Amino acid sequence: DILDFFVRNNVEIGVLTSATIKNIDWKYIFDRVKWCRISCDGFDKETYKKVRGNDKFEIVKNNLIKIVQLLEYSKRCKKTRINYTKILDINDDLTKLKEFAIHYGFEYFITNVHQRKEYDFKKQNLKSMPELCPSVCLHAMVESDGSVYPCCILMNEVGETIDNTYCYGNLNDCDFNFNKLWYSEKAKGIRLKLFCNRIKKCNECADRYLIANKY
Repeated sequence: DILDFFVRNNVEIGVLTSATIKNIDWKYIFDRVKWCRISCDGFDKETYKKVRGNDKFEIVKNNLIKIVQLLEYSKRCKKTRINYTKILDINDDLTKLKEFAIHYGFEYFITNVHQRKEYDFKKQNLKSMPELCPSVCLHAMVESDGSVYPCCILMNEVGETIDNTYCYGNLNDCDFNFNKLWYSEKAKGIRLKLFCNRIKKCNECADRYLIANKY
């Protein structure tokens, strides 16, 4: 089991989920992860279906209730967020989204800023903006097939052409030795590239946006 593997090796991990599975064992997950982020994208059935394209809003609500109840007793998982993707369909409903999150016991929510890939910031004055992305040396994202990436932004998205430009490698190819993969020459080269270059895909990252506006 992936979660048990990381716990045994003292690796701090979190989980990203849409919370659309009915009979998931949340206690089992929360006993093994440090944080959990739930992608919701709707405060009622109509909005949720408009964004997600399915009728699983009630399942999500029931899972949110279970998650909040478990958080009170969880010794390991203490950080949980509801993620909303800021798009035109819900652009004017941020207040309702916030109220929805608070109603179910979540203190705050975050939005992915500048998701549209056509945005280009070259014309702005970015002289004081740091080139370095701090997340590159702090964590990695592991796909269900064992592929390891620097972050969720640089992972392959559903429907995209497979692109392994920023893939460190696969845990299945190194006997699940994460250190071997992390310190490989390929992984070091990828991190160096991210340190020294402005990657266009990074403009989609909310954390990158917040770092830029700090200066």
